[in-house]
Amino acid sequence: LDSLGIPIIAVMRDSQNYVRAAEEGIGVCDMPPHKVRKDMDAMNQIIYWLDSWQDRGRDQRRPPPARTDGNVTTLHKPHLRSV
Repeated sequence: LDSLGIPIIAVMRDSQNYVRAAEEGIGVCDMPPHKVRKDMDAMNQIIYWLDSWQDRGRDQRRPPPARTDGNVTTLHKPHLRSV
């Protein structure tokens, strides 16, 4: 990826949490935080990178580590617009 100029923004874990969430028909972020903390950290890195697309042209920084509030990782949900 480096040779193509494609950044690695996060690494998703090989986790059974994705399978369990799919079996229950829920998202990983709907599962108990203590069970999905590591998975949510990677997702937050991806969400930060996606949300900061306008700044990337001006600033080539790497995304910061996932932000946490106490012991719970904060998921930054995207704002959805109805069409």
